[in-house]
Amino acid sequence: GKHFLLHDARLDRTTDGRGPIAERTAAEVARLDAGGWYSRAFAGVHPPTLDEFLQATRGKVLLYFDAKSIAPEALVEALRRSGVVEQTIVYQGRDYLARLRKLEPKLKIMPPLGNPGEIEELVRTLRPDAVDARWGAGAPGRRAAAGAGDDRAWNSPRTGPGAGGWPIATHTPPSSTFTAWARVGRTAGI
Repeated sequence: GKHFLLHDARLDRTTDGRGPIAERTAAEVARLDAGGWYSRAFAGVHPPTLDEFLQATRGKVLLYFDAKSIAPEALVEALRRSGVVEQTIVYQGRDYLARLRKLEPKLKIMPPLGNPGEIEELVRTLRPDAVDARWGAGAPGRRAAAGAGDDRAWNSPRTGPGAGGWPIATHTPPSSTFTAWARVGRTAGI
């Protein structure tokens, strides 16, 4: 099958299709309307394949991938083929990101950080480029971790906290970053 960008594992909410994307062929998914639910102005817009999306955004924006339904090997291959490795950061669990980093050391990675006390171990074992902190703004350590109370510190933890603090990705990234909150779904057929 082909990989498509879609927010959910199911087609129901963001397209005129029904059921899991994994149960549809690439031809079926390519015909779906993925814009009409949002606005009439976007009616007829079809879900993009991963390759179409990467080609359209190459050199234009920074990419954030929440990689849920794609093997690390397939993602690295697509990013290399499109020449966007160095403009991409990937969010996923620690094991996935460790495999990804081994496959492509230049790729930026961002694991979840559930507790600010885990950051030293996370940096020591994974050396992420950023972390996704999900604790509340008033939680102990949040301001210290983010540096000067800014939730958007994006410097590299590979060299330590630095003046800007540890990089913290909340759900308000810098405006220059394109957030592809889409899940990469794979179709059943070719």
